[in-house]
Amino acid sequence: MQNAEARLRQILRQPSTASLLGAVIAAAVIAAPAQAAATWRFTEGADGVRSATTWAQGQTPAGQVPMKLEVRCRPGPDGVASIVTSVRGAQGMPSFNFDDFLGPDAPAAKRKLGTIRVVALRRDVSVSTSMTGSYLEDGTFAFNLSAPLVGRNEVKWLTDAMILGAVLIVVTVQDPRDPRRRIQAQFQASNASVPVTNTMDGCVVAAAAGGIAAEHVRAR
Repeated sequence: MQNAEARLRQILRQPSTASLLGAVIAAAVIAAPAQAAATWRFTEGADGVRSATTWAQGQTPAGQVPMKLEVRCRPGPDGVASIVTSVRGAQGMPSFNFDDFLGPDAPAAKRKLGTIRVVALRRDVSVSTSMTGSYLEDGTFAFNLSAPLVGRNEVKWLTDAMILGAVLIVVTVQDPRDPRRRIQAQFQASNASVPVTNTMDGCVVAAAAGGIAAEHVRAR
């Protein structure tokens, strides 16, 4: 973690990143050695869907709630890779307009209200993007960023950064009606590399077995 601390202190000294968000990210990673490393879990379902998941306490306009970050991959000729951020207790939270993100035709679907930043030892990757989502049975709201398994795209850029030495993943979603309101969570990522590799590379192998050349699925 010493390299991560030096990296983040270097980031903080750069004028382009001397912002409140940069300070928050740097402080979180520098403080990480005093905390237990976040647990990442890899699973593979009977349907072949692979996922790597972790949890953190996130901030909402209503206060702190548990949030889950999931890297998910479904292999096959029409395979899809996704990054899903789930917010507990969303259905009873009137202080954020989750409904504007519902479904592919959601009002927020064409606006770049989501930002995912992967802070890594080698290089940082930050993507501002549109997101859609859905409610789960327990009232959790799941924000979803998905892309085809074939070709290069935002999801691939982010998952590659997670694999290549990530130390922190910061997810922020802005309320579509009030820019002062946002959802944000910081996920420790020092243990993310192996579960995310198993998720993404497992998809490549399964997709190749299904007739898609691996070099067309994922290029390093």
